[in-house]
Parts: sequence; C-alpha cells; structure tokens
Amino acid sequence: MRRMLVVVSTVGVLTGGAVDLAPAQAPEERQRQWRELTPEQRQIARQNFRRFQELPAQEKQRILEDLQRWNELSESRREELQQAYERFQRLPAERRERIVQRFRQLQQLPPDERERVMRNWERWRHMTAEERAQAREQIRQQRQELRERGERSNGTER
Repeated sequence: MRRMLVVVSTVGVLTGGAVDLAPAQAPEERQRQWRELTPEQRQIARQNFRRFQELPAQEKQRILEDLQRWNELSESRREELQQAYERFQRLPAERRERIVQRFRQLQQLPPDERERVMRNWERWRHMTAEERAQAREQIRQQRQELRERGERSNGTER
C-alpha cells in the first residue's frame, strides 16, 4: 500500500493533481481531460512534467514502473488508495509529519519487530470501540505502575 501511495503522491505532484490516475486512456480521452484543465492547471502540469524529465533516468523508471503497478490495480483498490491519499493530504501538516516520522521508524525496525507491530496493528483495527477503550485504560494503568515502581526504586516515593 505504501508504494501505491507514493505513486499516487508522485504522480499527483508531477501533475499538480491535474491528471487522472486511471489506466491508459485513448488519446481522445486524454485530450478531452487536458482541455478541461484550467490554464493554471495546465501550467502546473507542464512545469511538473519538465521536473519529471529532469529526474535521473533510474528515478523516472521507478516512477513509471510504480505507475504501471497502479494501473494494474482494480478500480475499487485505486479509488480506495486515492481516497486514503486525499484524507492524508487534508490532515494538518504536523500530523502528516508525525505519520511520516512513525512510518520511517517502523521501516527502521528489524523485520521480526516490524512484523510484531503490524500484527498488533491488525488486532487493533479489528477491535470494537469498547475494546480499544479497555486496551487504552490497561496501557494507562501499566504506565502508571511502571512510573510508580521507578519512583520507588529511585527513592522518590510520594
């Protein structure tokens, strides 16, 4: 999923969001879409296309391969990923940065630890709101107990 979001992001940046990410279309359809763009959107798309052309060949190839994989996805999966990307873009900048930072941290974990985190995430996703509230409370209590133990062992009891 991450790679697909990167593709959506890259293509969105390269085109200023002006180009539909649907699979290859007939030239007439592409021309129709281009004519529907505002002059500003066309200018942004041209600028981004020039930026794309200036990328190293290896980077351009990677982007094109990612775009091909994107186009091979089912329409419903592309829509799902596009909506996820749009939701991400609507988040406040600091929240987006925290998400990106946590994602990078996840990528830095050893594979077995990353797998454990992903299993926990899947379990969390399938919990009801009530189960999540209970889990949060248990975590809060465990943290409190750890703090209290640390204070006792440091001789700083209240």
